[in-house]
Amino acid sequence: MKVELGAPPFQVTWHVLDAGRYERWLSRRPWLNAEAPFVARVPCREGAAQSVMDGARHLARLYGESVRWAPIEPAGADPLDVNAHLAAWAQVRVTSDRDLAEALGTSLMHVPRIFVVKLSSTREASAWRERCARISELALKMAGTALCFVFALATDDDVDVELPRLDVAWPSTLRRMPTEDDRWASYLHERIAWHVGARVDDAVDVFGSVLALPRGDDAALEQALRDHALGRYVALPSPIRVGLSTSLDVLRADSQLCMPAIVPGSSGAQRPLPWVARALLAAHPKHPQRRFLRAAVTCRPMAMKLLGRCIDMEARIKDAVMDRLIADVPIPSAIREETKRSFERITGTVACIERDLVPPGHPLPEHPWELAALGTVEVASGECPPETRRIRWIRNALAHGAPVSWKAFALVDALEHALGRGPPDRPDR
Repeated sequence: MKVELGAPPFQVTWHVLDAGRYERWLSRRPWLNAEAPFVARVPCREGAAQSVMDGARHLARLYGESVRWAPIEPAGADPLDVNAHLAAWAQVRVTSDRDLAEALGTSLMHVPRIFVVKLSSTREASAWRERCARISELALKMAGTALCFVFALATDDDVDVELPRLDVAWPSTLRRMPTEDDRWASYLHERIAWHVGARVDDAVDVFGSVLALPRGDDAALEQALRDHALGRYVALPSPIRVGLSTSLDVLRADSQLCMPAIVPGSSGAQRPLPWVARALLAAHPKHPQRRFLRAAVTCRPMAMKLLGRCIDMEARIKDAVMDRLIADVPIPSAIREETKRSFERITGTVACIERDLVPPGHPLPEHPWELAALGTVEVASGECPPETRRIRWIRNALAHGAPVSWKAFALVDALEHALGRGPPDRPDR
């Protein structure tokens, strides 16, 4: 499932992270066998919710070409009066479960449908799920026709954490040669996705204040993220703000303030949403857990990707000089004893952490030089390209948790280009 966020020229497709559960439900053809209703969280914002549901409808058509989408919005009348809303859709005057099931089953004899009900509270979802499951079962018995329901729960209630989440998404990776604006859009979207914990609603809020930013204006982006974080923070109930001001223990009781485990880079550990961390750092600079909060703000997926690109460049540089080093230079004292021991452990047979990290049968290094630090290789060979030192500095900074900026993004692009791969770029943008 996909949803378009932002605005041209900075519009990017985001992929709904939990859509797999919806796909598995669709794959069982629930309109044929009275499958239990599918209940999922969707964005609260009308436009964002509509985009997600448009994606859900498109996906449903891929699994059943003849399936029709039947939206029901129980607004105005009592949303808990399930029978009345279903009868109104079918344009029949019946009140009992049995009569309604027969009427609905007969009307759908030749056109299978998915009833899509947008709800705004867990109480509504519970009432609709129970009643619709009953009516669906009766329709299958009485008319031989299955009734299929999707409940789109648009609420900020602290709902069941096990519910599928169609309100979280992540920007897609560009699969073509990107332009300058494309790369800025990719950077902008990923920074925002991390800041909001992949919540589509919050992302829409942030985009309203950043789409006019000049390319590379990190200072303005940081201010926009700070403003959004503080705006969301002051709207929290006072007891939660008071609790967060001195401890993160409140997070154990409020999953809405935690990073969803499904978000790339979250590692599944309990951590505050990045906007929560940013707001606490701004409101309480001496917060007892400020160091952890600063780490939570850093866009982890982007930092890991940049670090991976640096490691790849390091491997290419080492490959270019390694044969001569191994052939002509004895293992010098410049290689730390720790490196020599690591080589011995990783290539030996004794159980140790280095050996345990390597998959059985995986190719192993053949010489201690291959494990030497890039700085050691640079000094000993005298042949490394001039970009080596900058790659080493960026790699070390990222490995030690440095925040990721547009300058870092541009520098890695430029270094890759200088080594003969990657798009041309300028590190001073």
